[in-house]
Amino acid sequence: MAQKVKVRKKKKYGKVFEYEPIIRDAFISDDLREKLEKEIPKMKVISPTEIALRYNIKISTAKDFLEELEQKGLIKLAVKNRRVRIYVPAKAA
Repeated sequence: MAQKVKVRKKKKYGKVFEYEPIIRDAFISDDLREKLEKEIPKMKVISPTEIALRYNIKISTAKDFLEELEQKGLIKLAVKNRRVRIYVPAKAA
């Protein structure tokens, strides 16, 4: 699970900026993997950023998982850009 840690960072002229970095999971557990395999094909549009934010995993982990689902045939690549890939369920494509 994600851990929240308060970090204080000083700026110029005595101003202090506080933020809480979010530490996301680098691996997908077996329970989460089964849940994702059931829920992702039901979504209209699938992007790595959306999966990472919704399930609190790293974006690189979400990208790898979506490529794995594409190889299995559950989702298909709809739009490929140099920055992001957008997937759709295999039935919709």
